Amino acid sequence: MTRAEKLRAKIAPFADAIVITDVLNQYYISGFRFTDGYVLVTQKSAHIVTDFRYVEAAQKLAPAGFEIVTPARGAEMATYMRDVCAREGVKTVAFEEARITYAEHEKLKDALGVDFVPSRGVIEQMRRVKDKEEVDKMCAAQKITDDAFTHILSVITPEMTEIEVATELEYFMRKHGGEDKSFDTICVSGSASSLPHGVPTDKKIERGDFVTMDFGAIVGGYHSDMTRTVAVGSISDEQKAVYDTVLKAQLAAL
Repeated sequence: MTRAEKLRAKIAPFADAIVITDVLNQYYISGFRFTDGYVLVTQKSAHIVTDFRYVEAAQKLAPAGFEIVTPARGAEMATYMRDVCAREGVKTVAFEEARITYAEHEKLKDALGVDFVPSRGVIEQMRRVKDKEEVDKMCAAQKITDDAFTHILSVITPEMTEIEVATELEYFMRKHGGEDKSFDTICVSGSASSLPHGVPTDKKIERGDFVTMDFGAIVGGYHSDMTRTVAVGSISDEQKAVYDTVLKAQLAAL
């Protein structure tokens, strides 16, 4: 059963169709990533409604069962969806209440001429349980991240700046298959290593510093996230005691 088919079954008790506005949910259901338009799934059909910039890519990447439609822009997209609803006898459309602005909700509701009801988070519920394809992408993202950490251990030296270390991590991940970084890469050293969400600076790493790195890669839209603290050169007994305390806490939690 496809994700669109599963979605139809989930909305059937309370809606005839669902209009998806969140870009991540659009990608999850349609298998196609875009940033301008809608995914409309009814009990009879499924539609990717976007502008002409995406039509060629959508035709190549979207799964079977989706109609690719490229009206001119916003108003025409809504008109197309209204026509689908009228043709199929759709009376009630679910909307993503946690993912849409009030203005967008009102615009779509007026344009489609149907009753709008909350989607009750049905897509998020589906996304919580990962299938094998999703797990494989997550594992691939983490493999790239693990390899980046191994790489940086052989590269990092005193006199490198925090920004240089962060940049090297990002470059390695992109070079080895990452679509992008999962988030802004963190590399902080010395006293700044106490900052969980510190920002890399042009401060040079010094011998005896702790260096904390927080980084991740994206594969197929799925993210990894990894935090590691290493020491450059020799460290004091106090630093070792702090490190071992955190390690023991982590192991106990696991």
